[in-house]
Amino acid sequence: MVTDRDHLVLFCRVHKSNKIFRAKIR
Repeated sequence: MVTDRDHLVLFCRVHKSNKIFRAKIR
């Protein structure tokens, strides 16, 4: 089972990768 803390860390990772992904597109 995923805890809130793990979920938050996962969300942060996805958010960071999203920023990098957008930066690469631009």
